[in-house]
Amino acid sequence: MDRSSSVPRDLRVILLRHGPAEEQDPVRWPDDERRPLSYRETPELKRAVRGLARLVAPVGTLASSPALRARGTAELLHAELDPSVELETWAELSPGAVPGPIFERLARSTRRDSSVVLVGHEPTLSEFAGVALVREPIGLLRLDRGGGSCLEFRHAIEPGSARLAWLLTRQQLAVAGR
Repeated sequence: MDRSSSVPRDLRVILLRHGPAEEQDPVRWPDDERRPLSYRETPELKRAVRGLARLVAPVGTLASSPALRARGTAELLHAELDPSVELETWAELSPGAVPGPIFERLARSTRRDSSVVLVGHEPTLSEFAGVALVREPIGLLRLDRGGGSCLEFRHAIEPGSARLAWLLTRQQLAVAGR
């Protein structure tokens, strides 16, 4: 994929849904935020994050939901990125979060001319994309587990100011990671 474009880019926001997690089980994980990634699915997820790293490097900010399955996905990606990139935990990406605070955090804490990767959950990521693209918290796109999307904000990090650059499944990203 050609990362150069005749359209100037100020900020690329990559949305990455956490990888496949263990089945919900209130006995094993009474706190669903402690539910881990599925070990059966980890090899393909590793290929997918390797592919994502190839598509989006360099990355200025890598932020994750505090939930264990998202944090585990972000750690796999972090291992593929430049070691100087810090892995941040954003409460704004927690399961069930709403898009507004994500916009606020992006606006105050990210550099221009860089890529930001946000690792989180559905429907939060799709709702964020809906607001970014058309100012409505609707799921215009659906990220599968381990799938990603790239939104480009040209002038301002605000609702309705983004354009969709790409949307890829975990399997498509894994092909790029081979």
